[in-house]
Amino acid sequence: DLKWLRELAAKEDATLATTEKDFVRLPLNERNGILALPVRAVFAAEPALDALLAPLIAEIKEQQSSVQVS
Repeated sequence: DLKWLRELAAKEDATLATTEKDFVRLPLNERNGILALPVRAVFAAEPALDALLAPLIAEIKEQQSSVQVS
């Protein structure tokens, strides 16, 4: 896929770009010429997100504590 993308970028005089998360997944020898962009998630209603995730976080913490006790 990278070969095809590089050829297309060269044809279109474009720069390849990916997220930092995916950039580190590329083999070291394939990273040259690819721009790594930082991405940050921002939520408009953080309290609503916190409330939505609270039960899941509590369950994970409970599972972790039961594993440590065993």
